[in-house]
Amino acid sequence: MAKFCPNCGSSVKAKDRYCNECGGALESTSASKSRAKSPTTPILKTRLRPATVWVAGSVVAVALIATAVLLFLPSRDAGDDLGGTAEQITTGLENGQKATTSPKPTSSQDAGEKQPTAPPVHACDRLAADPWDAQKVADGVEWEALNAHEAIQACREATAAHPQTLRFVFQVGRALAKNGEHQEAAKWFSKAADQSHAGGQVGLAVLYGDGNGVEQSWAEAAKWVRKAADQDHPEGQTLLAVLYAQGNGVEKNISESANWLRKAADQNYPHAMLELANYYQAGMGVERNEKAAAELALGAVKTGDDRVVKLLTRNPSTWRPSFLRQLQELMKQEGVYDGPIDGRLGPRMKRALEALAKSGRASPSSSASAPTASPQTSAEPELNLDNLGDLGTLD
Repeated sequence: MAKFCPNCGSSVKAKDRYCNECGGALESTSASKSRAKSPTTPILKTRLRPATVWVAGSVVAVALIATAVLLFLPSRDAGDDLGGTAEQITTGLENGQKATTSPKPTSSQDAGEKQPTAPPVHACDRLAADPWDAQKVADGVEWEALNAHEAIQACREATAAHPQTLRFVFQVGRALAKNGEHQEAAKWFSKAADQSHAGGQVGLAVLYGDGNGVEQSWAEAAKWVRKAADQDHPEGQTLLAVLYAQGNGVEKNISESANWLRKAADQNYPHAMLELANYYQAGMGVERNEKAAAELALGAVKTGDDRVVKLLTRNPSTWRPSFLRQLQELMKQEGVYDGPIDGRLGPRMKRALEALAKSGRASPSSSASAPTASPQTSAEPELNLDNLGDLGTLD
């Protein structure tokens, strides 16, 4: 009579002592008879046993893998960059998932490729940087103090070493313009302007306005200066105000001129502050407000810019006596003027203005902020832009 192997369930001969399939020892005849009566149960039981052993072995293997992962993973802070914790990895393995760790995107992936580090301060920066250039890395040199010969040499060296650094491209153009090499300056300004450098855009606008190095074009001047003004460049905003006041390249609009002057004045740009003071004291494009005018003029002087005092005192007839009295009152409060409140721009007041500018007591908190103006509805007096006559892209 046939009997069954207790190990694998295969049918074997009664006389066999070992299973021909698995080689295991066979049960006794009585046991075989008992098993033969119900073969289904032992077959199911014995064939499930290897699977049970495999599962148990897998769990042990998973535990060992998880331990190894924990041993070789970085600390928790660095491990945060991994796609999951050790527990998540273990769970994934137990569920039959592939053990992978997808790193989180790096900062360069999140916010674009990291920009190359800007070159350190160069002689070109010390000799030709514009004080109002947002990309400058040195204090900057005023136009009158710029040594063109030295600056050109240094900035050519800088652009040769760092041809893609826009501040050098702009600064070599600035030095060339100071030296009267306008055609060459226009090339460098154009290169910077085309890459959205606000200083280069202002420089190119002035060359177009003056017809230096390029064919004169108010339309081109207005186009480039507006690009700079839209980037909150105070010189660009001031020059755009001049174009609106004169009607060059844009439709004449004194109120719009005042709006752009206000934007520049709010950044403490002294020329804009002084010209906006002129608008307020005369009621040009804004409601007349001599107190606001005096505050703006005083704030411009307190920036420490010597040219402001020269512009303020060059043509005393520009200023109304009532405005000058307001200014004298404010200067007396500052403790820098002890003369009479007579509305005259005499020698004593000039000395006081020069002392105030020289003292360097200006601070952003003490500078005047232009009030929001109502549009001018009365007849506009004759516009006097003499104060802005010395303005250029680089001063």
